[in-house]
Amino acid sequence: MNASRNFAWVARKLTPEQATRVKELKSEGCVSSERFKRFYPNSDLAAQILGYVGTDDAGLGGLERQFDDDLHGTPGHMLTALDAKRHARGSEEREPLPGENLVLSIDMNIQYMAERALDHQMEKTKAKHGVIVVQDPYTGQILALAIAPRFNPNDLRHQDSSVLKNLAVSDVYEPGSTFKLVTYSAALDSAGVEPDDIVDCLGGAITLFGRTIHDDKSDGHLGRITVHKALEKSSDVGAVQMALKVGPNKLYNYIRGFGFGDRSGIELPANARSLA
Repeated sequence: MNASRNFAWVARKLTPEQATRVKELKSEGCVSSERFKRFYPNSDLAAQILGYVGTDDAGLGGLERQFDDDLHGTPGHMLTALDAKRHARGSEEREPLPGENLVLSIDMNIQYMAERALDHQMEKTKAKHGVIVVQDPYTGQILALAIAPRFNPNDLRHQDSSVLKNLAVSDVYEPGSTFKLVTYSAALDSAGVEPDDIVDCLGGAITLFGRTIHDDKSDGHLGRITVHKALEKSSDVGAVQMALKVGPNKLYNYIRGFGFGDRSGIELPANARSLA
């Protein structure tokens, strides 16, 4: 407390129960006021997407931060001109403007199911972190973006800061076998390859520049099979053969064309640039 000040906050953002107990004290010089407070009715559902706010309701994470100005709106004001005797001589008013509504592509039901599925896998594998992204293949819209562990934006005081991070957009990770779609797409589009063409998977191993690339042992020793079968089996050797048909320069152009090396453009903060 500073004795030179006429006013100081003792506590802010009290729960209704806490506020009632303070009022019952009837302490002289202690006053309370009701103010709006951001409340998230679905607790931790889509927490990293929605984000969170600080004490003054300023957006500090997620969509709350990205669209803070739009959601806050514009406060109103009243200016009154007074004469020397403090009589009003005119005034000017501006009504407050409400914040904008924000409509997401996220489907609440799909988001809930994705989070439950992720929780199950986290428990099963004992992983530290997990991410599930559900996307509409026809429109590209994100229908669910589940991240674990989650946090409750209504109670940030007891949250570890590491869980506030949106791992789906802030971290770069290897795409793994999903990258084969880029390679096969390039081969089908530009190298004269057809789905029923034959590709030699060389018994499940190929050596390039001193490094041997193997197929998964569960696939056996794949030999000459159709291109669509090689993709179905997720053959690494088959993908290498497709890449050799396309050539390095053209394949790089396809990689960049698919967006690798750029930010995704998703309207969330801390969107990392991918690698190519």
